[in-house]
Amino acid sequence: MFTPSASNPYEVRDISFKSSTAYVLLGAYDSSWQMKGKLVSTTNFTTLTTVDDFTAGAPGYFWAAQYTPDNDRIWLARGNQIRVYTAASPATPRR
Repeated sequence: MFTPSASNPYEVRDISFKSSTAYVLLGAYDSSWQMKGKLVSTTNFTTLTTVDDFTAGAPGYFWAAQYTPDNDRIWLARGNQIRVYTAASPATPRR
């Protein structure tokens, strides 16, 4: 079972799949209504690899993660920003 922990105190906000890899948007609002969390990838829901970290907070209210197979991209709507990652090497956003 995938549950919040001390090192990962977030709720699952969105999930998208590329074959056996899941891209999971994790987050929670703080007392000032600022979303804090991260986008992670995993193949087993035990080991999480961080793709995008916004644990310091990100302003805005739109949150989504979507994998698109036609161009192998991960689209992350992160509050007021939209970030696009290449799924094959998601270390740096394309936009």
